Amino acid sequence: MPLTEKEKRMMQKLAKEKKFVDKEFSLERDGVERKRPHELVDKPELFIDGPSHMDVKQESLGDCWFLCVASVVAQHPHLIHQVIPSDQCLYGNDYQGILVFRFWNLGQWKTVYIDDTLPVNEKGDLIYSGCTKSNEFWLPLLEKAFAKFHGSYRALVAGWPSEALLCLTGYIVDEHLDIKLNERQLYELFSNEIQHNSLIATGTSDADETQGIAGYHAYSVTGAYTVRAGDSFVRLVRVRNPWGDVEDSEWKGAFSDKDPRWTGVDVETRKKVEFVKDEDGQFFMKAAHFKKHLPEYTIASRYPNFGDFYATPAQQIYNFTNVWPKGISLEGDGIEYAENFLRNPQYLLTVDKPNENRRNKSEEDDDENYPMYDVVIQLVQDQHRTKYENEQCLTSVTVFQTGGRYPDELTLDNFEEFEPHRDSTDFKECCSVIARLRLSGGKYILVPCIFNSTIGRPFFMRVFSRRPIQIEPIIHEE
Repeated sequence: MPLTEKEKRMMQKLAKEKKFVDKEFSLERDGVERKRPHELVDKPELFIDGPSHMDVKQESLGDCWFLCVASVVAQHPHLIHQVIPSDQCLYGNDYQGILVFRFWNLGQWKTVYIDDTLPVNEKGDLIYSGCTKSNEFWLPLLEKAFAKFHGSYRALVAGWPSEALLCLTGYIVDEHLDIKLNERQLYELFSNEIQHNSLIATGTSDADETQGIAGYHAYSVTGAYTVRAGDSFVRLVRVRNPWGDVEDSEWKGAFSDKDPRWTGVDVETRKKVEFVKDEDGQFFMKAAHFKKHLPEYTIASRYPNFGDFYATPAQQIYNFTNVWPKGISLEGDGIEYAENFLRNPQYLLTVDKPNENRRNKSEEDDDENYPMYDVVIQLVQDQHRTKYENEQCLTSVTVFQTGGRYPDELTLDNFEEFEPHRDSTDFKECCSVIARLRLSGGKYILVPCIFNSTIGRPFFMRVFSRRPIQIEPIIHEE
C-alpha cells in the first residue's frame, strides 16, 4: 500500500525544507551517535529485490519476539508494504529524512512518523538490528518506528511473538504455549496454515545448546515440506533464527545443514525447499523434533478458524471497542467477586432458532444438539508497552446462556443463577484471546473479562460467525 495523500501532507509539514529531525523520540542512551543511512553507505535502499525473511539480523537488543515476526511478515509483500509504504526513499531529490510506518492497534492502523537516523557505535556499525545486505535498511528503520510506537527501544526488550503478529498484521492471533498435537497433526496444521497465507512464529523456554537451540528465544516458521530422503518420506519444518549468521545459532540434529541425510534428497527438491548449507540462521527440523525442542507456537490468520483445521472466511463480523474500568480485581470471592466481575462490559448475543420443520442439515449441524452455530471471538487488549510497563493482563471471554429463564443481563440479584458456558476461555496472559463457541439457538451474554485492572485499559473485540447472529452491548441501568 503506497503512501496516502494525508501521510504525504503530514510528511511535508514535518520535514518542511530540511532533513526531518524527530524531537518526539529520543534514543535515551547518553552519548549515542546517530547516522542516516546515506551517511553509512552509498545509495541506501529500503528494499533490495523486495523484502525477504532472510534479510533479518538481530544485534544487541533483546527483541527476538519482534524480529522473528518481521521475518515471516517479509514473506508476504502485501503485508510488509501495509506496514512500510514502499514509495519512500533514503536519498535523492525527493529525500527529506522522514519515513512513515503503520501499526495495528484496537482495530485501527496507527501511523508513526520517524526521522531516518539510526544509533551506531564508535565504529559506525548499527547498534540494534540490521539487514543482511549492508545497503538495505527496512528492518532497522521498522524496529525504530516500533520502538517509538511503544515508547522506547528499551520497551522492546523481551516479549511474545503474538504481540508483534498483532501489531504488524491486524490478524486473528492464536497463541499456544503447549503443543498438544502429535507429529503428523502438527505438520499438517503448519502446512495448511502456510498454504492459506497464515503466519507462524515459535519459541523456547529451556535451552538445548548441544542441539543449537537457544533458551527463551523466538524463531520464525517459514515453511513445511514433505521430502523424500532415500527410501522414506520425511515431514520437515523450516525455521529461521533472527540471529542470522551468528555461529552455532542453528539446529544441529537430524536434517541440519551438515547432516548427511540431505545427500538422500534430490537436487530439485533441495532447491524447492531453499536448502542452503550456510550459516544464515535458517534450518530444517523433523516435525517430531520441532515438537520436542520448540514447544510453543503462535498462528496469525486473516480469517478465523471455525474448527476446520485452517482459517475460512466468516459471513458476519462484528467489531466493538470498549474500556475495562480502573480497579477491577477478581482475587476475592462471594459478593466481592461478583461486584468486580460485573464491572466488566456485557454483550447480548442472539443466535437464531431455525425452523423446526427444516429437514436438511448443514455441515455445522450436531446430531445431539441440532443445529449448532460456530462462533469465534477475538479479544484484544490495548498494546502500548511503556504505558502498561510491558505487562499483558489476564483476560478471558466468559459466556452465559440465558435460556429464556433469566433476564438478558447479569446483575448482583441473578449472578449466582448463571453457569459459564463450557466453551468459555480460561484467563490468559496474552494480547489476543480466542474463544471458539458451538452454540444452539437462543440468547447468550458475552463478558470480555479482565482479572486485574490497576488502570483503565481499552480493548477491542471482534465476533465472527458463518450464520446470521445479532450482537449488541448491554447498557447498564444506573
